[in-house]
Amino acid sequence: AVPVLAVYGTSDFETELADHERIVAVVNASHPQAASLAVLPGMSHRLGLAPSSKAAETDDERGTVEPYDAELSRIIVAWLRGVNRAGNVTP
Repeated sequence: AVPVLAVYGTSDFETELADHERIVAVVNASHPQAASLAVLPGMSHRLGLAPSSKAAETDDERGTVEPYDAELSRIIVAWLRGVNRAGNVTP
């Protein structure tokens, strides 16, 4: 019964948006409104920025390190602050 933030990047080649939507649905079925979903455009599975899932996969195969998607940090911090204000998490 803890808050959940599912994060999906549109350039992820390992998972699908539907996987993350299912996580949110399963959690919320047992604990209404406990889970939410953040979708980050261009973020890859390794949390970097890539123009597409194919480009991210190619980067992964080559060992190329993509630039970190700083939007992820902003989203997580904002979510944590919101959860903390709701009284669900203590720092």
